Amino acid sequence: MRVLLCVDLEGIAQIRSYRELWGVFPEYEDTGRPAATADTVAAIRGLRAGGATEITVCEVHGPVPDRIIDVDELPGEATTIAEDELLRQLARTRVAYDGVFLLGFHARAGTPNAFMSHTGGLNLHIAVDGHPITESHIWAWRGGAPVIGITGDAALENQLDGMLEGTPFLGVKRALSRAEAEPLYTPEQSSAAIRAFAAWCAEHARDRERPRHPDRLLLSINLPPPIADLLDGQHGLRRTSPSVLACSVTDWWYEADPAVRAAQEISFTPWSDAARDPARLQHYLTGWSSESEADWIAGSGRRTV
Repeated sequence: MRVLLCVDLEGIAQIRSYRELWGVFPEYEDTGRPAATADTVAAIRGLRAGGATEITVCEVHGPVPDRIIDVDELPGEATTIAEDELLRQLARTRVAYDGVFLLGFHARAGTPNAFMSHTGGLNLHIAVDGHPITESHIWAWRGGAPVIGITGDAALENQLDGMLEGTPFLGVKRALSRAEAEPLYTPEQSSAAIRAFAAWCAEHARDRERPRHPDRLLLSINLPPPIADLLDGQHGLRRTSPSVLACSVTDWWYEADPAVRAAQEISFTPWSDAARDPARLQHYLTGWSSESEADWIAGSGRRTV
């Protein structure tokens, strides 16, 4: 069984502060990367014990200066792939894996009482057919294979709806605020829990179905108006309000994913502007991490997406 292991950072068990998420802060190297490496090693060992024969690890955290995982510590049966190369591979082959395991994931943008809630970018919301989605949904479509398990912030569990309904989930932390969190286990307990969970998920992978979407879906993207200006007209997206762009699509890889990736890239414009000065970037990230974003498309209910 070939498993794609996607690793994000915000839902890593022992990460407690937003300062552990980005290389511009010293905590990233001191505690953030070691915590991500520990969870990844535990997941690999569990997946292997549960029957995975090939495990490919991909970091999907976004703009950081270097690897978030210490690859020298990974068990030898795992290989790594860069996110851009993985996306090219998946777009070309469509189905390259038998299962996807999402490690260290988080709640969507605008979620109250969630650690570093966001959806793929800065001040970015994404919806399908009027229903706000998470990064877990996005990676489920990208992976093109059954999602066999997810670990992360406890606030994510109730958002695993639609095609992710019933996906096995292990909450490993809970938020104290948007910028701070507390683990649910000690480091040793976290590793043991993730290892056991991953093994169970691999053993029961056949129970999970491949993600599917309707023949046609409406993709909506919400960004601050000045940033939305930069996206208007790209990949079929058209303005429906000052902050919302939308397009009707029939294919994820040829139509939806290019629009999503463009929105993600454009959302990091303020980051790029601040990145020339480390102190300025620290100030920007501290401000963004403390913002209480409003939810979007509230009351949309649980729909199949």
